Amino acid sequence: MKKLNTVYLAFALFTGMSSILFAEETTTPSAEDPNYFPDLTEEERAVSRRMGITPETLEVSAEDFLWTAGEFDMSVTTESESSDRQPYSVHRLEFTSSVSCEYPENNTAYGVWYEPVGGSDALMIFLPYWGGDNLMLESVIAGRTARMGINAVVMPLAYQFDRAPIIEGERVRSGSMTVSSDIVRTRSSWEQSCKDVQQMAWWFERTQGVTHPGLFGISLGAHVGAFTFGLSDRFEVGVFCLAGGKLHEMMWNDSVETRDIKEDWMRQGITYNMVERWMKPFDPCTYASGAVDRRMNILLVGGKTDPIVPPANVEALSDAFGGARIHWMESDHAGSMGLLMLQFRPVSQFIEEAYARVRANDREVATDDSDNEDF
Repeated sequence: MKKLNTVYLAFALFTGMSSILFAEETTTPSAEDPNYFPDLTEEERAVSRRMGITPETLEVSAEDFLWTAGEFDMSVTTESESSDRQPYSVHRLEFTSSVSCEYPENNTAYGVWYEPVGGSDALMIFLPYWGGDNLMLESVIAGRTARMGINAVVMPLAYQFDRAPIIEGERVRSGSMTVSSDIVRTRSSWEQSCKDVQQMAWWFERTQGVTHPGLFGISLGAHVGAFTFGLSDRFEVGVFCLAGGKLHEMMWNDSVETRDIKEDWMRQGITYNMVERWMKPFDPCTYASGAVDRRMNILLVGGKTDPIVPPANVEALSDAFGGARIHWMESDHAGSMGLLMLQFRPVSQFIEEAYARVRANDREVATDDSDNEDF
């Protein structure tokens, strides 16, 4: 399938021109075809047609979520220098996202970089939870990670914080457009966030001597991070807190976080079966098998009484990764976030051990290459 800019994809979907853009996909049924979404009921297909959703909307390949490497401008603004009390500098990074939309605020991706004194070959990109009012949790953990001698970047997802659009003079709530009942925009924001993270990691590899990038996500950020980790072998260490597989189950489980979205779907005639069908292409489990050989360097953090990301969904994601380790918190969703700050040591110890493993592997590879040289 050809890579398409999300704006053009959305235009095609809502103006009936998808058959032109996907001319080579001659076997894909159109909205009028009786085989349109054959796994849905006729009533569900009728709702899909009414919403303008065609198979091309969500039936995408891994390539559609991979960022194509290329030179770009990165703005670096230093906010504070290192000191005896703060062994790292803090910089704001900004660049133009490779995926554009109608809202200019969202088209500028950014992150806050905690640069340890002396630099590092390691990087952890921190992806925030969904509806937070600030980035305190991610910033505190990033600062602790920088104290470990690892580059740390707190990077909002599409439509979060400074990327939340200003509409009619007011900024919409952070994250309210990242995931919503608009399934097409949700998929698009997932793609944009995924590509932005890869673009950020590439810049560090290209300009800062980073050879071991990793991802650290919390809640929504952990779902996007886990998806990206399975999709791209660029990332070597992953910590995903309060993330699970089978997104459709979590969006339909009547939790306080997703209840409004579910109710909106139901008002539109959208069923559980449709949500399962539509969310599978960007479910963290979909490409998790691509990280099976990195599973020793993946840590999932789950809450034993979490109603938003239940233990069964955490275990489903662990299984999809080939048996990734799970660290359980004795709390629910919000409580586990608080405990993450208070009980960070098991997580930081895992990060240290994971980076020790990837660096040891580097040494083994270097030794093997040296042994195989012809003299």
